[in-house]
Amino acid sequence: MSTRAIAPIVGASKDSVHRDLVQVSHHETLTATTADPKPVAPTYPVTYVGDMTEGVAG
Repeated sequence: MSTRAIAPIVGASKDSVHRDLVQVSHHETLTATTADPKPVAPTYPVTYVGDMTEGVAG
């Protein structure tokens, strides 16, 4: 999607969307080349609310 198409959906300006996409793209590039490939568990408590199967097609 273009930044102009994304902006009204997320409620931001197209310039803000562009900046965010550039940061994410840059972060993913760094992560792909420098990150430890082992998964890391979250360091914060995770709470699930409701039935975890809601919305899952069966």
